[in-house]
Amino acid sequence: FQFFICHHKAGAGNFTRLLKMILQSNSGVVRKVFLDSDDLRDLGTLFGTVSSDLETLVVLLSKEILLRPWCMGEVSTAYANKIQVVTVLFPGFEYPEDSFLERYEEHVPDANMLSGHGISLDLLKTALRWLQSRTTIALPHDMSNSLMKELADTLVKTQRSKKIDGQHLALGQDAAMALTTERHAGSKFSNYILANTANWESQCTALVLQRLLAPLMSSEPQEIPQVFKDSSDDLAPSCKQLCLICDTAIFRSPLAVNILLQAAKQDIAVLPVVSEATFRFPTPQYLTEIAATAEEFLKQAEAEYTGAQFARVVNRIFKEIAVELNPQDAELALKMRSQAIHNRLKGSLRKLGIDLDSTDSAWLKDAVDRGSDELHWDVSDLESYLTLSPPSNTVCSTGPRMGPARA
Repeated sequence: FQFFICHHKAGAGNFTRLLKMILQSNSGVVRKVFLDSDDLRDLGTLFGTVSSDLETLVVLLSKEILLRPWCMGEVSTAYANKIQVVTVLFPGFEYPEDSFLERYEEHVPDANMLSGHGISLDLLKTALRWLQSRTTIALPHDMSNSLMKELADTLVKTQRSKKIDGQHLALGQDAAMALTTERHAGSKFSNYILANTANWESQCTALVLQRLLAPLMSSEPQEIPQVFKDSSDDLAPSCKQLCLICDTAIFRSPLAVNILLQAAKQDIAVLPVVSEATFRFPTPQYLTEIAATAEEFLKQAEAEYTGAQFARVVNRIFKEIAVELNPQDAELALKMRSQAIHNRLKGSLRKLGIDLDSTDSAWLKDAVDRGSDELHWDVSDLESYLTLSPPSNTVCSTGPRMGPARA
């Protein structure tokens, strides 16, 4: 393997999938990129892969990475076997005080199980101190395709030049220019992807979906979905369909509130794509919460619409059957899911068909009070639609994420 991406799934699992995809498209990457959900079949072989079948270990420094025993076992193995290590510094990450390392086994009791793999606590602590002296690539706060391509280019350069060893490199110096260029490039497209831009994992899901759909739509480039980047974006007049990446905070995003209201005004179709297992399908109570939160954003923005009107848009969106997409699934499952999304976009998605001007602020309260059918559905039925029927020999995202239990 040319690269092995060491990561904490909860903090950077979707980012890791996107990074692998972009590395694989880089001309400087001529061998495989290890990602556990794709390449790990037996947990017992994990450290052997690092020690004897790897050129560079890339450690993604998200907030809880140092608390993950398997990840720290990978770092320790790389240190013991003189494998090149490059760290990628996430915003908000800080190395702990030395006292934390001295008492590491108290903070991370599961670290003791690494002794069964030949990794002592002394070795682990030494490796963690050594990790801080490795080449570090610092990420900015803004996520974009251009940033990820810059990261991939930089990782390739660190392999080729020993002069970079131990340096601290900052990416995204031209982030504003890159975002502006990407945003203007999407003005003629008919499909868009909307995610919670405050959540990197959701934004990475959107970028992964874009890359998965691109080859399926290569014969009609104007249909390749474009991803919204920041709160200043508006819905292009050319937009006909929107994929909504649903995480637990999507309806608290000012960008989502703004774009979804524009979607209703332009009467386009919206396909909900669920990216988190903890996502709550809108119930009457939840719609009331959504309306209250959106009301605050809309008042601050002096918008013409109310929270109740936004809640009605959300309610209508989930009359469409949702599709699940988890970038942490294996490649085969992702291809199957993206094909299903492509089929929906090419099929018969219904326009929202909402007259916002006829929706007054009393709609939501009245509907809840009288138990309106418009607000009630069998959530279990909706959730059952998330599972697309794969071939019997296919592992999809509704089954185990991967065989071995590595977090």
